[in-house]
Amino acid sequence: MLLSEQQIQILKFLSEGKTQKEISEILYISKFKVHKQLQNCIKKLSAKNKTEAAVKAVILNII
Repeated sequence: MLLSEQQIQILKFLSEGKTQKEISEILYISKFKVHKQLQNCIKKLSAKNKTEAAVKAVILNII
């Protein structure tokens, strides 16, 4: 369940309440890329949605 640095950054920003649009602007990547990375995080963390993925990342001390 290794997350990439970018996936960890995205989950961190998501946990801070940032939107996908805001995250894409901060990281200088497309909204589509943010969406795809979040989908990968959801799969890797066996989460049901992006919120659960962020919560699991906090619980597992990933972010």
